[in-house]
Amino acid sequence: AVSQLFELPGIGAPVPGFLPTRSIRRVLVPHYPYWIIYSEANAELIILALAHHSRDPGYWTGREAG
Repeated sequence: AVSQLFELPGIGAPVPGFLPTRSIRRVLVPHYPYWIIYSEANAELIILALAHHSRDPGYWTGREAG
C-alpha cells in the first residue's frame, strides 16, 4: 500500500472532518483492518498513522502535518 502511495499520492480518500486544503488522506491496507493516514505537503508524503478501523478512532489527529 505504501509503494502505491509513492506512485499515486492522490489515490487515498480525504479523511472526513478535515478541510480539503489540509490534504489529509487515508488508504486501506489490503487484507488488514488498518488505514494508512497520510498528508501531501510540498511534494512530500508524510505518514501520520497506521490506524485500526475501529480501535481508538482519531488518536492520531494531533499529528496533523503543516
